[in-house]
Amino acid sequence: MPSVILWSARLALVALLAFALHGAFDPRHNAQAFPLGPDEIEHLVLAYGLTILLAVSFPRISPFAFAAAIVAAGVGLEVSQALKWISGGYELRDALANAGGAAAAVLPLMLRRKRR
Repeated sequence: MPSVILWSARLALVALLAFALHGAFDPRHNAQAFPLGPDEIEHLVLAYGLTILLAVSFPRISPFAFAAAIVAAGVGLEVSQALKWISGGYELRDALANAGGAAAAVLPLMLRRKRR
């Protein structure tokens, strides 16, 4: 993979990760103000984007490992909210949206492997 694509993906990854972490830890974060709609859409889009950008940024590591890490991080954040360690409220729908976004990112790879 050309290095310009690799480093562009890594730069985009850092920007998206910063956006996601700011939203996760900012007590004044208004998920309803997200341009695409409800909070679950924000979770789905972020999980999808992070999984794709991680896979492109680090091509030697399995995208399935990144999808699992994104799901684990999402569950960890939701549990932290449930325990009141960070602001926000626990919602199972958010964790499911994270899983859906990560799964959507690796679904084409699973279908491709199945065809072989």
